[in-house]
Amino acid sequence: MKRIFDPAKLEHRWSGPYEIIQVHVNGNITIQVNPHLWERLNIRRVKPYKQPTPSALQQQQQLDTPL
Repeated sequence: MKRIFDPAKLEHRWSGPYEIIQVHVNGNITIQVNPHLWERLNIRRVKPYKQPTPSALQQQQQLDTPL
């Protein structure tokens, strides 16, 4: 997940997930944003993607349904 530089107050602060192409010695990584675009970022600007659990997905669906 890549951190968005200047989000609005209630917008998402992370985008992704992205595939890591290469890990560099100096603390940078290269990610693939789309099939023809790669971006090089510092490791501090990314976080691991954790796939949602089935119970978390179910709770989100319950919150999305109107009363």
